[in-house]
This record gives sequence, structure tokens and C-alpha cells, in this order.
Amino acid sequence: MSDFDYESRAAALIAEVKRQTTLIQQSSADMRGTVGEATSPNRAVTVRATAAGRVENVVLRPMAQRTPPATLGAMIAETTNQAFVNARDLAEARMSNLYAARDALADHLRLRDPAAAAAYADLTKAVAAQAHPTDTVAIQRPLSDDEYARNHKSGWTVSG
Repeated sequence: MSDFDYESRAAALIAEVKRQTTLIQQSSADMRGTVGEATSPNRAVTVRATAAGRVENVVLRPMAQRTPPATLGAMIAETTNQAFVNARDLAEARMSNLYAARDALADHLRLRDPAAAAAYADLTKAVAAQAHPTDTVAIQRPLSDDEYARNHKSGWTVSG
């Protein structure tokens, strides 16, 4: 193989890696913006959340006013967690074609350029690590009225 053939093939591989990298970055950003929604079993609470772990909207219907605070807090936490799961599942379903293309490129690189394949694997791991920054939100415990008044915060403590 001449130097020209090798350089031409290397340039083509680099161009393909750049194209796939751009596609992965765009798709990862799209995935993080995917919105999921969940409604509590009694329909008192509905939550919209992104796959990136941001709560976009919480709707409390009139029934929520008649729900004891501890029960309502647990209901909001469970519904929020389900909205996150729904958003993540929807985003992953949308990403299935990207995963197939990523795997095909990785296989192609492994056969032709192991060093490029290793660099590409590192890149895809770094992008994938950003895909699920938040798994769940958990209610720790309700605050007492005195704690609430002192803290001037929400009546619930939240951990991520």
C-alpha cells in the first residue's frame, strides 16, 4: 500500500469519526431535553421532567389539597421519579438508531485502526456518562412547622 493510499484511508476514517462524534453530541443533547410525564395513581399529581433530571412542571389537582402532607410528599416524589424514568426510557428508545451506528463505526475502527478505536471508545464513554446525571429524587422526611418557618424553604427536604 502506498503512502497516498494510507493517508487517504486515514483521512476518510478521521472524517467519519468526526461525523459520528458530532452526531453523538447532538443526539446526546437532544436526549437530555426529552420530556417524560407521569401522573399519580389517584391523578392528584402530574409531573413533567427531562431525561437530564430537570423537573419542568408539577401539577397538583384539587384532590391534592385533601391529601395529608406526608402522603402528598411521597406521591410527588414517586411521580417525579416515574417522570424521570419515562423521560429516560423515551430518550433511549429514540437513541437506538444512534447506538447501532456507533457500534458499527466502533467495529469498523477496531478492524482498521485499533488506536482510533480506543480513542473513539473513550469518547463514547464520556458522552454516555453525561446521559444520566440524575436517577431519582427521594423525599427524606417532612419538615416540622418550626423547621419550615426557620428554613423558609419547601416543606420537604430533597436529595438527588
